[in-house]
Amino acid sequence: MSKSRKRMRIGPTARCVITMAVLSLVTSAAVTQSGQTTADRSLRGSSAFQSTDGGGAGIPGPSESGLPNLSIPGSHFSHKGPGANFIKGGETTRTMNNPGIPGQICPFRMTAQPLPPLPAGAVPVHTFIVWNYLLDGAPPAADTISVNGAPVTGFIWGTGTPDLCWGKGGAVVYCFDTPGLPPFVVPGANKFIDFACDKPLGIDPLAFGDGISILVVYEIPGATPRSVDVYCGYISTESGTVVGDASTVLPFANVYTGGDLHFFVNGIDGQLFGDDFFINGLPASGIAKLGGARNAWHGLLGPNPLPVPGENLYDHANDDVSAFKAPGAALMSILTTRNFPNGSDCIGHSLAAVSFPLVKKCPNDVNGDGVINVLDLIDLLLCFGFPAVPGCEDEDINQDGVVNVLDLIDLLLRFGATCPPNNVLKVVCEEGQPRPDNPLCCDFVWNVTNNGPDPIDTFYLDLEAGVTSHPIRCRVMSLPG
Repeated sequence: MSKSRKRMRIGPTARCVITMAVLSLVTSAAVTQSGQTTADRSLRGSSAFQSTDGGGAGIPGPSESGLPNLSIPGSHFSHKGPGANFIKGGETTRTMNNPGIPGQICPFRMTAQPLPPLPAGAVPVHTFIVWNYLLDGAPPAADTISVNGAPVTGFIWGTGTPDLCWGKGGAVVYCFDTPGLPPFVVPGANKFIDFACDKPLGIDPLAFGDGISILVVYEIPGATPRSVDVYCGYISTESGTVVGDASTVLPFANVYTGGDLHFFVNGIDGQLFGDDFFINGLPASGIAKLGGARNAWHGLLGPNPLPVPGENLYDHANDDVSAFKAPGAALMSILTTRNFPNGSDCIGHSLAAVSFPLVKKCPNDVNGDGVINVLDLIDLLLCFGFPAVPGCEDEDINQDGVVNVLDLIDLLLRFGATCPPNNVLKVVCEEGQPRPDNPLCCDFVWNVTNNGPDPIDTFYLDLEAGVTSHPIRCRVMSLPG
């Protein structure tokens, strides 16, 4: 569970106060719902859209968050809801390809991997459009393209130098996002894309287009609850700490407890020059839509069909990767490398997403610590009378859409019982001591590239600030409950 409330020790006086509050709530249950105001509800967060980087609904623009983040997951959107998942489509935008290999021509229909229809009954939650360039000089803060005739403006959400071995100064990623589904994005229909191919950008008279992706998060009312995380930023084999490796850690907003693990990441500039892909240290070059060992990213999305020539310079990896992840995990690592003999493909990534089911091992254990006690009661009372909006879903024990006296009765009937915890997070300090302000972090610096497979994750993560470009300082051991 991804609770952020601070816990406290409960003394006899506090227990007495809580007991009185419970009695008051039980005797006045018939009027609890009608007394809530719009302002009351907003205090608990009425929006269905959350961004774990604190930007409110979706990914904030530079004006809201200061400097743009420069690495995945620089911007992290998360959503939890019934049947929550995502669809995506994408295609190359490169006009200037290798000699003798045709490039993309704008405008074009997105046919290499069109955005598929939404599942029956699905409700759109959030839409992302991400596109990439290689260029000389500083990139503009914003760029405008056209999707189905509508202007779409994105802001910088990733940069890197040098570029992906085309002789340009660097790379830039632009991201547009909005709640719901804008009218110009029609799942199941080919999209007309324009002004995203090679073009003048900033001081560069001919920046190279490097692919576009459209991703739509949705939920299906009445379906099993699921979690979705979307990451937008930039990493590459050329701009990382280790030249030849593009690596990062993707934290989950909710703990993965088992079941399918829908994973997606784009690949920028793939050709038939040699590279490999890993998930949690395990070889993953053979997952769906990739080319296999020593040639994972080879440019499938464009006008040139494989086998050779291929080399469309854009890819989408998309598969169930539950085999790479043990239940109880709170994050995963990805790595693209060209560091092997004859490996020379220069690869970037700018968009990734994961989705998995949320399976509660003990519904009455609101905070997931393995015991139903006064801490769960406090959580429930804080949500009492409110709908099961983000932040109050776990308190809706009977899942009738509102936290009320029925949930309170369910909790009290099982008060004091124990059950397997939903997650167990432990931190081991390899050096130094736990930080006094946060026992989930250690006071030392440790550089991470790739730290091997599960069943126990061994990554260093600052849980307060998330994964950013500053040194990462915590070893999170995420064990099954």
